[in-house]
Order: sequence, then C-alpha cells, then structure tokens
Amino acid sequence: MKKLTLSHTPIPFPDEFIASFLLRASYPNGYQSPQKMLNSAGISVYKLSYNSIFTDEVKVKKIIENLNFSDDLLKLVIRKTPPPLQYFIWDNDKKIQTQLLSFSLNKFCSICLENNGYWRKNWLLNPLTICPEHKINLTVNCPECYNILPINRRSLFECPTCKFDLRKSPIKSIKQDDNETNLWFLKNLAIDDKDFIEVFFDIWT
Repeated sequence: MKKLTLSHTPIPFPDEFIASFLLRASYPNGYQSPQKMLNSAGISVYKLSYNSIFTDEVKVKKIIENLNFSDDLLKLVIRKTPPPLQYFIWDNDKKIQTQLLSFSLNKFCSICLENNGYWRKNWLLNPLTICPEHKINLTVNCPECYNILPINRRSLFECPTCKFDLRKSPIKSIKQDDNETNLWFLKNLAIDDKDFIEVFFDIWT
C-alpha cells in the first residue's frame, strides 16, 4: 500500500468542509492541488470525480490511512442516503435535499477566513447568504476578477485567476430582513423538526 509522508499535517475543524481540509493539507506541502496530492498517495482521483470524495466514507478512510490523517476527518464526510431518493445528511442527521447544497469553495465570509483559516461547511448551504457571526453578506466568486473559484485549486485563500487574497475581500453590509431570514433558517435547520426542511424546500424552490 502506497503511503505518503507529509511535512505538514493539519487538524480538521468540526464545522469544516472536507475540501477545505484537503487544500490546507496540499498547499503547505507543495502540491499544486489536492487532486495531485491524493494521486501521489496512490488514490485515483479525476477532475470530474473529485467532488464524489466528500460523500464517500470508504475513500476518506483510504485517504486517512495513506496520508496518516486524523480519524476526525471522517466526521467531515457529508453522507448521502441510498438511492433512488437521494438526500444529504446534515449535522443532526436531518435529511436535506441535494438542491440545498453546493459542493464548492466559492461562497465565503472573508472575516472568518482571516480569523479562522478554514472554509465553514455552512457556506455550502444555498439558502444561506450572510455570515451570522459577523453580520455581513457572504462573498460569491472572486471579488477582484469575478471568476468562479474552483474547488480543486492550489490555495484556499488565493484566486487562481488573478491571485487576489480572498481574506481581503470587501465587506458588504446586510439588510435586517436578510439577517432575520438567515438566522431563522439556521435555527430551524438545527432543531429536530423533520417537517421543516420539506416545507422550507417547497417555499424556497
């Protein structure tokens, strides 16, 4: 079995998106992308199938073994229900529709990035438009060149097109109504109400 020894091994944060962790591991170890790091560890990952890792516990176990990562990385896997009706499983084992999530590193709070140094999993939620902690609008795309930020890029904090530091993104104030709506959504997503997400999804779509 091929194993890779890294000089820098990050610790996963409990509320981190797993793609963020892989970027935090690949960049300081000199790789041009997480895909190249995983391929070097004997884990076959192709550009079009990279996103499938984030819901694949078997592949993540192999990543942990081949790169000597913490077992806590398994907790970052976003599980899926079996077909034919496919849902994602959120933090409290609540089923949410696939349309409510986008597996990307393209929506973010620049203050969180600056202070915490990782990508929060909550930013994958499509209905979420603000950072509830800092009361600012989440930034979408690179604010300098307006290009989409690819998930399998070189650096977590740098736009691969124009090299802009995403932590320096302009801060956009929010409207009170938007703040209350976003907080209401997050509050109800966290409680044990199986009907909420179904009703919300019908309204949101």
